[in-house]
Amino acid sequence: MKTLYLILAAFLFTGLEANAQITGYALDEDPVFKTAITQHIHYPITAIRGSIYGRFYMKFSIDSTGSIQHVAVLYPHISPKYAKRLGFEYELINSLKHVPRLTPRYKGSYILPVAFVYINYSESSKPLVPTNTLPEKYLDNSLVLNEIRVVGHSDMYRSLRPISGKAPESRQVVLF
Repeated sequence: MKTLYLILAAFLFTGLEANAQITGYALDEDPVFKTAITQHIHYPITAIRGSIYGRFYMKFSIDSTGSIQHVAVLYPHISPKYAKRLGFEYELINSLKHVPRLTPRYKGSYILPVAFVYINYSESSKPLVPTNTLPEKYLDNSLVLNEIRVVGHSDMYRSLRPISGKAPESRQVVLF
């Protein structure tokens, strides 16, 4: 009789756990995911020195084990020469590599918008928020997550600028 109770209890707890995973808990509300992403995305130094800002869309998937797979910058398309020089793609791809294994309930395909917002104090104290949006043709069946904002400003790394120390005119990355 005890064996029957143990089997019944194990079945009930397994069923409760399975139901808890189907609650529709959003990936961008997961504290592990949010913390790992926000701690590891940094405004690239070369982009700050060049007064460059922009919005990027990362596509990735999560497999049945909770591992992040197939990480790529979906949009905007930048020549490999400028992509390497600016460092945005490196920061984005590297940040997703630092996300620990997640729960398998997040299995699916995702698009993560990341806005690199820039404040050029030589021009204004207002932040320059990127204006580009993701063309509809890229959406497919992926879930678009809430945007993450990373802020950089012209006073950062001032010592690395040319002799004048003044930031160059701001440019949005979609112009490359």
